Amino acid sequence: NGKEWSLLRGYYDWFDHCAYLPEVMRRGHQGIQGMIANTRIYFTPVGRPEDLPLARRIHMLSLLLVTAQACASQELVVRHLNPSALPAPNGYSHVVEVQGGRTLFLSGQIAIDKAGAVVGQGDLRAQTQQVFENLKAALGAAGATLDQVVKITVFMTDVSGLQVFREVRDGYFTKNPPASSLVQVSRLVRPELLIEIEAVAVIEGG
Repeated sequence: NGKEWSLLRGYYDWFDHCAYLPEVMRRGHQGIQGMIANTRIYFTPVGRPEDLPLARRIHMLSLLLVTAQACASQELVVRHLNPSALPAPNGYSHVVEVQGGRTLFLSGQIAIDKAGAVVGQGDLRAQTQQVFENLKAALGAAGATLDQVVKITVFMTDVSGLQVFREVRDGYFTKNPPASSLVQVSRLVRPELLIEIEAVAVIEGG
């Protein structure tokens, strides 16, 4: 009925998009009892100070806790996995498992500066550094960092420079490295370019 719907909306507003859930869960049984006891204060219909019977409040709380499970599923969990059946990775992770969070897809970044000029013509190390700096800037626009990157795809015109790329990459990914793919291509969008990197990151939020 209308009263219960208003009550349910009150629960939703009080949870503030799941922000209150960790505190309730931290308090355990005491936290749940407190929510039942405080129903009269927080969840009566607007403009109507009457309370619902305790049994009805408990029923409404059960609906809330079902919703709370969905809230919990939005929490960001990232695991980096390197199965023993696969060769040991060199600067990357074989598997990155992600649950919850918000996904960012970054366009491929190339070695150009803000004005569009190529940086490090003929110099793979300088170009790779510029690419990672551009990735950092793109991530920063969304409130993220390289630490939150879970996958990169690298395009190089000559993979004989792989060791140079690895040395630069390892200076930027200093924690858990992302999953990675590397492909040699005949050329990139401009003939002076030696490398391009696109990335996927996951950050807190649903």
